[in-house]
Amino acid sequence: APEISCVSSVNQQVITPGDSSVFVNIPLATASDNCELEGIENNINSGGADASDEYSLGTTQVIFTASDTNGNSAVCTTEVVVVADSSVVAVCQDVLVEIGADGTAELSADSLDGGSFGGVGDLTFSVDGSTTLEFNCGDIGLETVTLLVEDDVDGVDSCVSNIEIEDNLAPVLDCESDFTAQLDSSGSASVSVSDLLVSASDNCGIDSTFLSETDFTCSDLEENSVTLTVLDESGNSASCISTVAIIDMEPPVISCPNDLTVEISFGDTVGFVNLPEANATDNCSVDSLHNDQNSGGADASGNYYLGVTEVVFLATDIAGNQAQCTTLIEVVEGSPDTLDYMIGGEVATIFGVNVNDVTMVMTGDVQSEEITDSNGFYSFEIPGSSDVTISPEKNENWLNGVSTLDLIKTQRHILNIESFDSPYLFIASDVNVDGVVSTLDLINTQQLILSIIDSISGNTSWRFIPESYDFDNPSNPLLEDFPEYKDYDDLSQNLADEDWVAVKTGDVTGAAGQSGTRELRGSYQLALNVDYGGGSGTVLSVEAGETKNIAGFQMEFHLQPEAMEYARLNLDQSRLPSFNSNNYSVDFERGIIRVIWYHPIGEYLTKEDKLFEINFGKSGPFLPDHVELKNRGELWYSEVYGKAGDGIYSIESVWESLPGEEGFTLYQNEPNPFSDHTVIPFFSTERSTGSLEVFDLEGRTVFQREIDVLKGENNYTLEYGNLPTGLLYYRLTINSKTETREMIRIR
Repeated sequence: APEISCVSSVNQQVITPGDSSVFVNIPLATASDNCELEGIENNINSGGADASDEYSLGTTQVIFTASDTNGNSAVCTTEVVVVADSSVVAVCQDVLVEIGADGTAELSADSLDGGSFGGVGDLTFSVDGSTTLEFNCGDIGLETVTLLVEDDVDGVDSCVSNIEIEDNLAPVLDCESDFTAQLDSSGSASVSVSDLLVSASDNCGIDSTFLSETDFTCSDLEENSVTLTVLDESGNSASCISTVAIIDMEPPVISCPNDLTVEISFGDTVGFVNLPEANATDNCSVDSLHNDQNSGGADASGNYYLGVTEVVFLATDIAGNQAQCTTLIEVVEGSPDTLDYMIGGEVATIFGVNVNDVTMVMTGDVQSEEITDSNGFYSFEIPGSSDVTISPEKNENWLNGVSTLDLIKTQRHILNIESFDSPYLFIASDVNVDGVVSTLDLINTQQLILSIIDSISGNTSWRFIPESYDFDNPSNPLLEDFPEYKDYDDLSQNLADEDWVAVKTGDVTGAAGQSGTRELRGSYQLALNVDYGGGSGTVLSVEAGETKNIAGFQMEFHLQPEAMEYARLNLDQSRLPSFNSNNYSVDFERGIIRVIWYHPIGEYLTKEDKLFEINFGKSGPFLPDHVELKNRGELWYSEVYGKAGDGIYSIESVWESLPGEEGFTLYQNEPNPFSDHTVIPFFSTERSTGSLEVFDLEGRTVFQREIDVLKGENNYTLEYGNLPTGLLYYRLTINSKTETREMIRIR
C-alpha cells in the first residue's frame, strides 16, 4: 500500500469580527508507493493533495487518501480549527426625528444602532452617557452624535450618527367666514389680516400671516373669496377662506342746471326751453341720470307751458345709491310783436331754370298762397312772432321736359354705365316713389311718353326741396326722409333767400321749364317706303335713311282715320334690339301713333335698316297726306338721340317710294273671292282712258271693256254673270302701261 503524510492540525482566526468563515491555507499532503502511485484526493475539494479552502467557525476534519495503480490506498487526517474574533464593532444609522405638538421630541440611543455586532454578551448603547436623547424647536436642523457600543466585558466601539430634527406640523388656524368692507369716496376699500383672523397657533411658533387680496375697487362689488395663509418657522402652512362682501354706500354727487326764466312769443302758451344738461359723478360710476319731464336723461330740454315747472333730476349709481336735485323753469309770455316780416326766395331746377306758376302754400298761424312769377320768385308778408310752414305745389303737365332721352340717361344709371351725379336726379328718376331707381320707373315714364297713362299714382309732376337742406348721403338720397316743406317758428326777421330746388318728375336732362327750347346737333334722315297690298292693306316701312349709331328715338305720326280702316305696327322685321309692343301706342280714333325706342349703349344702323312697319287697312290708293311724321307732336318733338344719348337730332323724313308715281297703280279687287260682283280699285296720276280685260287659266279673254280713267282714285265695279268660276286674271292698260293681278270667282 502507499505511504501518505500530512500535518495533524491547522488553527486559523477569522479576519474581521463577526465573520463566520475564513480562507485557510493547508500544507500539501505527500505520498509514495513501491510500485506506481495513482494520486491523492481529499474530502473537501477537488484539489487532491491541496485542501486549502474557505472554512467555517469550528473544527473540520480533512481526510487525504493516496491510491496506487494496484488499487491499494492509505489515508491521513488534518484537523482544521477556525476561531471567531470577539472584538465589538459599532455600526450607526442616520435617523429623522419630528417635533411633536408640545414642541419637543425624544429618541432612545439604541435607535441609532445600524447593526453593531461582536463583543461578549449583550451590547449596550449610549450617547454622552445617556441612553435617551431629548430635542426641542431650537434643535431643528441636522445634529451629529457619537454612539458608544459596549459588551458585557470590556469590549467597546463607537460610531457617528446624523440626526435630522424636523417640524412637520402645520399651524392651527381659524378665520371669519364672512366680512363686509365699504368703498370710500375714492372707490377703494382694504382688508387686513386682523379683519379676518380669529386665532392661529403652532408648536414651534408662527413666522408670517398674509391675505390673497387686500385692496378692492368698484369692480369688486358683491362677494369675493379671500384666502388667509399662516406660515410657521419651518415653512409649514395652513389656510382658510373668508367671503368678503364689498359694498358701496356713497351716493352720487349731482349738479342741476341753474333755475331759468324763458320768454315766449305773445299769444303762445307753450315754448321750447333749451336747458343745459345736469351732471353727476360717483366714487364708482353713474348708472343712470333721469329727469321727470322727458326721456332725455340729463337733458330736460323741451316744451314747457306758461308758469313755473319744477324739474327733478335723479342720479343712480351702479350700486343703487341715489341722489337728486331740482331746477325751476319759469315760462313767461312776451310782449306782442306788431311788425310784419317777409319770407321770399327763388324756385329753380339744378339746371338753372326758374320755375313759374308754383303754388307756395303757407299754413300755421297765417294761411296764404302765392304763385311764383315768370322768374320763379315768390314773397310773403307775415306778422312777427308767427309760426308758419311753407309747402310748394305744382302738379300739371307731366310730360314737361320728359322725353325718351330721359329713359336713356336713367337706364345708363341703372346699369352703372353713367351714374347720376346729383341727389336731385335720383329723386326725379324715382317716378313711382318706391325709394329705388329701377326698371319699374322706366316702364312708368315710358307709358307717360306714349300717353298710355297721364300721371303716376302716388307722385306729383313736380317736387320741391328746401335749397338749404343737406343730404346725409347725396349718392343715395332715396334712403332718407328729405323734407318737402319748411317750418318757420316765431318769425322775427326778414328772410329773403328762402330758395327751393324744383325737381321735375322723370326729367334727368334738365329740359323742363325751358318752353320747348332744345339744342340740336343736326338732323337724321328717315326713309319712308310704301307697298300697297290691295285687299291686304298698305304697308308703310320706316327705315334708316343714313348710317349712324343711335341710342334711341321718339316719333309721332298723325293719320287720317277716315281714309283707312285700321293702323297697326309690325316689329317682326325690325333691326332694333329690345323693341316690343310696350314701345308704341296707337290711338286710331284720334289718328295718332307714338313710337319710342332706347338703348343704354346704342345701336349702329346702316342705310335701309328697317326700324318698323305700319300696316294700314286701306283698299284705295295711298296718298302722302294720309300719314305724316310730326316734327312737333301734341306732346313732344319727334327726334333721334345719338350714341349714349350725347346729342339730339331732328328727323327729316323722305318718301323714297310712293304708289302712283309712274302713271297708275292697280290694286287688289274687293271682295276676293267673289260670286256676283267685285270692285277693282286703281290710282291714276292723270285723266285718260283705258282697257280692262279678264282672262281664264287658258289665256282666253272672257271679259273686255274700254273705261274712262279719272285722276286720283278709281273704282270699277265688275258685274258680269258669264264669268267662269275659279282662278282668273284681270289686266288694266293705260297709255301703253299694263298691270295684272289675280282674282277668284266662286258660285
